[in-house]
Amino acid sequence: MSQTALREVQDVLPRLTSVEKRKLLRRVAVSLRARGVPLEVARQKRALRALQRKLAELPVCCNDDGFSGRDHDKALYGRV
Repeated sequence: MSQTALREVQDVLPRLTSVEKRKLLRRVAVSLRARGVPLEVARQKRALRALQRKLAELPVCCNDDGFSGRDHDKALYGRV
């Protein structure tokens, strides 16, 4: 957006009613969504996928170390 166009928008905004401002916000949101996923959302999705891969590597069953769940809790937290 050019500086001239931005100034025009800034001049018009104070004169809009609250209903007109809501309509404008909806139109801007739809326009932004139509352009694609914002970079921040894309970054967050990549981070989530990386976390999911790491979680998938964790064992899903109990270790065969002779400790019960209670024993592990006691070792980790000092009480059960």
